[in-house]
Amino acid sequence: MNRQQRPPLAVLTDLRDREKQRLQRDVAEQRSLAERHRATLAKLEELGTGAGASGAQMGANLSVLSLNCGNYKQNVHVMVAGQRDVLGMREAELRRAEHELVVAARRHEALAQLMENRADLARREDERREQKKIDELANQWASQGWNRGRDDAI
Repeated sequence: MNRQQRPPLAVLTDLRDREKQRLQRDVAEQRSLAERHRATLAKLEELGTGAGASGAQMGANLSVLSLNCGNYKQNVHVMVAGQRDVLGMREAELRRAEHELVVAARRHEALAQLMENRADLARREDERREQKKIDELANQWASQGWNRGRDDAI
């Protein structure tokens, strides 16, 4: 295994990013399902209102048709109520998934910021070490030059 080791913080940040991406997909899926349920609910409500009167206009001889229309409307109303319940559950799941996404995004952002702060700190430390080396070399050069000038004057 000749694989370069990554810092644990970088690995953790990548894991949080993957979690955030997974939750984004979940939220998109939940939104799609909720929208499908809203569309189904609208169609069912349209069917219920489009059924017209319960058949009273059709005359006394058509009591079977009237009863059938009434049963149809009742069944559509039952389906609408069930669909509203399912939509309510889907919307609750969507809110939960959106909340989880916000939490995951905050975690990821906090880790990314921490990683960036540590990288800045390491960069400043490297710059400080480099400046210290340059200053030491400059002092050596200056002291050697001063000694040379002093030796030449004697």
